[in-house]
Formats: sequence, C-alpha cells, structure tokens
Amino acid sequence: MVRAFEGLVSKIDDLVDARKLKKYRLLWSNLQFGDDLAVVLKSPQVEKLAKFSLNKAPGNQVSLIGKLTAKYGDDVVAKTLVSLERNASDNPTMLSMIKQLRNDQVANWLKNGETAPGVVGILKMSKDESIFRSKSLGMLEDFIKKYNSANHADESLLKTLTKVYGGESELLNPQSAKKSANIEDQLVSKWRSEKIPELSLMSNLKFSDDINTALSSGKVEVFYKYSASKTSVLKRLNDKYGQGEVAAALARAKKYPSTKEIATALLNLG
Repeated sequence: MVRAFEGLVSKIDDLVDARKLKKYRLLWSNLQFGDDLAVVLKSPQVEKLAKFSLNKAPGNQVSLIGKLTAKYGDDVVAKTLVSLERNASDNPTMLSMIKQLRNDQVANWLKNGETAPGVVGILKMSKDESIFRSKSLGMLEDFIKKYNSANHADESLLKTLTKVYGGESELLNPQSAKKSANIEDQLVSKWRSEKIPELSLMSNLKFSDDINTALSSGKVEVFYKYSASKTSVLKRLNDKYGQGEVAAALARAKKYPSTKEIATALLNLG
C-alpha cells in the first residue's frame, strides 16, 4: 500500500515537472526582445527563467543564443555578455546564465565550421579601435582554446591576429599598451626562437622615419625588450635618426606616461 502511494506521488511529481518544463520552454520561446540587450538579460523575467533552468531543468535549458545573435549580431552579443559577466559576481544566477550563453555562442561558431580569423571578422574586431581593449578579445580566446581542443590544432591569439592584420608590426598599438603586454611577450619569444638579427627586426617592424613617431608607436620599446644589448638599441637609433634628434626626442618622450619608461631607460644609457 505504501509503495503504491509513493508511486502515485512520484507520477504526480513527474507530471508537475513536465508541465513546468513545458511552460518554461513556452516562456523562453515567447520572450520579447527590446533594443537594449543588457536590459533584456537583466530583466526579472529572464532572471526567473534562468533560475528555474538552473534549479528545476538542468540538462533541459533552452539556449537563447540563436535568437540573440539573429537580432543583435554576434559582436554585440559577445561584448554585452563580457560586460555583464564582469558585473555579475554578486548574482550567481545571472553569472551562470551569462557563462552558459558565452559557451553556447562559442559552440555555435565551432558547429558552423568557423576558424579563429573568421571569428575575428564575425566579432568586427578592428585594429583601428584598439583590438587589445576590445571586449570581444576574451571570446576570441575562448574560441581558440575550444577550436584547438576539437581539431587538435595549435592556433594562438598571436598567430590569429598576425594573419588577420597583416604582420607583427601591426599588433604593436601604442594605445593598447596595457592590454598588449602578453602579445608583446609572445612576439619577443617568437623572434628569439627564430634568432632574428636586430637590424632585420628593426626593418620588419617598419620604424617610422620620424623618431617621435617611432617612440610613440611602441615599436622602440618592444625592440628594446628583444635586444640582448640595450646599448645597441640606442646606437641603432642614433645611426638612423642622428644623436641630437634622438636625445631631444627622448627628453620630450620622458614627459608622457606612455613613453616615459622607455625614454628614461634609453637616456640612462647615454
């Protein structure tokens, strides 16, 4: 008798859960999207749906990523998800939903046969807009990791950006100094493994004919990092631009935060 009663309760619970799941799926499918994606994802309705998904329907989540990318575009969705994730540390439900959406977006790219350079295009990452400050950069790195795992490949952020932007010198964006430190380190390691002569590297980096522009471009700084002999950097600059021009340019560059460190280092050598 007890077993029969327990069986009946179980069937009722299953029926209730099935109805809830049906309603949950219906609510997802009928969700209205406004013009501001962040507002949509932070809405009480979406939060309730996300909470139900996590607690009552694990494994039955209905991904919104297809609808979101169709309405807002992959680039807007990616940037919005990154922004929301940074500010969702005190909201576990929101954080879990955002992470799931990020995973779903990357999974869609893999499913569609995208490559890392292709994802750069999808995300509309422009070097003119400082790629290392782009909110999409983290999404690209997520894709590269999963792409390598799925395809037993050896793609990297450095290789991808070099392919897309047409050369290593193009990656040394002075306005991206903080964000590009990792890229600079990868470039220096690559050049050292290839044992590139300093004069050849200087040529490859396409130093400007103006010493002030060369300093502000960040190329002198990365060349300084690469060089085994720091005094040789100053000598090569003097040979190219003239000792007086270099000294005057370094004195000016020392006044600006972005070039103060390299200018000071080179002045101390003189």
